[in-house]
Amino acid sequence: MSKKRVIHYFCLSLGLLAPLMLAACGGGSGSNAISSSNCPQVNVLDIAQTVYRFAGDGNDPAQLKYQASVGHGVGDCSIENGGRQLVVTLPAQVKVVFGPKISKADSLAVVVTLFDKKSKVINKKIQKLKILDKNDTDLTMGHTKYFTWDNRIVTLLDYDHPPSSFRITMAIQLNENELNQIKSGDTSPRLPSGLGF
Repeated sequence: MSKKRVIHYFCLSLGLLAPLMLAACGGGSGSNAISSSNCPQVNVLDIAQTVYRFAGDGNDPAQLKYQASVGHGVGDCSIENGGRQLVVTLPAQVKVVFGPKISKADSLAVVVTLFDKKSKVINKKIQKLKILDKNDTDLTMGHTKYFTWDNRIVTLLDYDHPPSSFRITMAIQLNENELNQIKSGDTSPRLPSGLGF
């Protein structure tokens, strides 16, 4: 290998190691914290950000169980285990607006997926939410309920996978009817007409 190629490879390796070296040397707000610009990018999937769940297979506003939407707050990431693990803490929130057919049996799930730079799934977490519990008494149409929690996502690091090479998606887990709707080309769910919220 020529001397010039060795120098080029060394400089490239330093560039990939820079975020890890910054963390190891105490960069960021904590001893293991890394800059937010080096944390994995987080996206909420548009086609599964807001869903409308109905009693039955149709989309009659009078049969709406609930409208649900998912989002996330500002999280953070850190490097642990001597620079070998990336730990991401990602706060999530689901907003549920009751429809006229809300019931005690209704539930939904939120899927958080970690991908590497080749879009390979590294980790997947599913948070299942039961919308109503025994203490819920307000079943009024338009009533809003919030769910919040933190996702702790852990993955391994190496020279080819710095923190910024990963990405995270968040989505409401779609049911069979919703998947068929997307397959038919309808990817923009709309608030059904006739509802007052």
